Amino acid sequence: MPSCSMRQSLSKCAHLLSYLSAAWARIPLLSVSSGTDHGISTTALFGKERAVTFVIDLASLFRRDLSRLRRQIDSFPNGDAIWLTPPGVTNSAGNLVLHIEGNLREYIGRQLGNLAYVRNRPQEFSSKGLPKEELIRRIAALCRSIPSIVESISATQIDEVYPSRPPTDASVRTSSHPGIS
Repeated sequence: MPSCSMRQSLSKCAHLLSYLSAAWARIPLLSVSSGTDHGISTTALFGKERAVTFVIDLASLFRRDLSRLRRQIDSFPNGDAIWLTPPGVTNSAGNLVLHIEGNLREYIGRQLGNLAYVRNRPQEFSSKGLPKEELIRRIAALCRSIPSIVESISATQIDEVYPSRPPTDASVRTSSHPGIS
């Protein structure tokens, strides 16, 4: 994974969350700026106060979109429908939830929040049939942890190169799935 600022990485996570949600639920995409990668710090460009506002705003966006995701999953008529893939759709809603969970737990939970987690990205796409209630429970756990971790990021941390900690399993990092980055 190429190095970039924490601001850019968090924005990418927010975009991925919103993109994956929108892919099957037509939720509006976030409009978070991707920052700069020209060696100019966010705090130098916008000041410390703006960097702090950024993390608060981003935490709010995670709360909003994770709540929307929970409502979308809850709106499925039954647990089996969550795992269906209609013609022209690559992944089921259930697999997208597992992928969002893996992404957020790895990049925000583990790397920024120091929460124990070992990601198994291929399993995010191969797992099938988890009960609807289990997916909702997992989303609720993300709603409790991810925004809090994001809000705890300092203005100084925003400009650090990210990821600062190597992945726990290089084979997971290099795995890919068609159509998903």
